[in-house]
Amino acid sequence: MTSQTRTHNKRTAPASTSTLVDHHIPVTMVAEIAIFIVAIGGWVLFLSRIRVTRARLVHEEEIRRQTQRELIESQKMEALGQMAAGGAHDFGNQLAVINGSLDRVSAETPPGSPARDSLERARSAARQASNTVQALMLFGKRSAGRKVPVDLTDVAHEAAGLAAAMLPSAVDLELQLPGTPLWTEGDRTQLIQVLLNLILNARDAMPDGGTITIEAACVGEARSSTCPQVRLSVRDSGTGMSNDVAGRVFEPFFTTRMGQGTGLGLSVVHGIVTSMNGTISVGS
Repeated sequence: MTSQTRTHNKRTAPASTSTLVDHHIPVTMVAEIAIFIVAIGGWVLFLSRIRVTRARLVHEEEIRRQTQRELIESQKMEALGQMAAGGAHDFGNQLAVINGSLDRVSAETPPGSPARDSLERARSAARQASNTVQALMLFGKRSAGRKVPVDLTDVAHEAAGLAAAMLPSAVDLELQLPGTPLWTEGDRTQLIQVLLNLILNARDAMPDGGTITIEAACVGEARSSTCPQVRLSVRDSGTGMSNDVAGRVFEPFFTTRMGQGTGLGLSVVHGIVTSMNGTISVGS
């Protein structure tokens, strides 16, 4: 039997050593990095201010152009108003003579005379001309009237009663009004004129009949018995109008019913509303 013995020689491992390396960044490089960061931040702030300034300039330019357009429109309307009022005054004087002569001839013409039909047609045309003169005078005046406290619901009821006789049976008139008074300040007569013009315009937009709705409401939180703003709307169930027509409905003498209207109804409405510091818009 042979026995083998293995022996392991033990060698002493050398002692481990650690080396410290100096990684210090030069001060000049740190300064350059800080300057670079500050420069980038400055450019970002500068570009941001440029964008803000440019947006503000664009906005101010748009406001300036809008103000200029409104000034030109106001001057144009003022000139048209003066011209219309002057012409209407002269024409009204001549029309008064015509109406007086027609009344005198009509009184002297016996019933059943063939001339009666011609006289009635002439008187009807004279009445229409008188209405046109009144519209021209009102358009030319463009004054705010007498501002007093007015209950808008009461105005709507009165206007609806006056308009009922001028609406055909195929047209229904509905009122959507609050149950309590809706006080505002304005000229009662002119407000009734506004509603009548809008109602008749809605009637003409529905030759086959439909529904006209008058609605009044308080806009904003009411304080005591007064609303900060009131909204009055007149809607009809007609076919509507094109965008081109909607953009011109308040222009003087503009009408889509050639030979049937003066084109002054909505211009008068616009003048009355704006003279009371109100706004008016149309949607279709």
